[in-house]
Amino acid sequence: MPRKKNQQARREQLTEAAQRAIAEHGVAGVRVEHVALEAGVSPNTVRYYFSDVEEFLREAHRKAIERFYTERMKQARAIDDPVQRLVATIDSGVASGPDDLETRLLWEGVRLAGESELFSVLMTRLHKEQELLYENILELGVAAGVFKLADDIHRIAQTLVALEDICGIRMMQRDEDLTHEEGKRLILAYARLATGCDLPE
Repeated sequence: MPRKKNQQARREQLTEAAQRAIAEHGVAGVRVEHVALEAGVSPNTVRYYFSDVEEFLREAHRKAIERFYTERMKQARAIDDPVQRLVATIDSGVASGPDDLETRLLWEGVRLAGESELFSVLMTRLHKEQELLYENILELGVAAGVFKLADDIHRIAQTLVALEDICGIRMMQRDEDLTHEEGKRLILAYARLATGCDLPE
């Protein structure tokens, strides 16, 4: 049992190192040696846990998906009030800034999606899952009588996810006018119009 836990811990360490290496070198440029340098281990150690570069790309991407869907879903379910649930979900969907590791990884995944069917499927699934997350919150607000939707529920959810993506892109481009707080403010402004609800900052 301890050996299995140690192996899991090592794999987790290497995945985090892979995230940093991909963010620095990009999908096209990252190599096993970059991951090894980040982790402070030999390239052979990396190869023991990951058979090729694509495997640790998939694992690093999975970590990004955990943050932007799995963790947000858990957070949302822990908040009963639909207004607070929507505000918290918007806040957690906006990148923290230009050095936000998971956001950078997701955009590397977008680049790879043009060449890889696997990453195309992964990115499409993530967008649909995020849209469903918003749809569930909107439905809850409508049922509670606090949201009066100004458009089709799916279209609103799609737009909220698209706005998150745009904010992330601008931050990755180091647009100094776009901070986490400004991104949140912009998305909340649209959400107020879409829900007919005076959402708090």
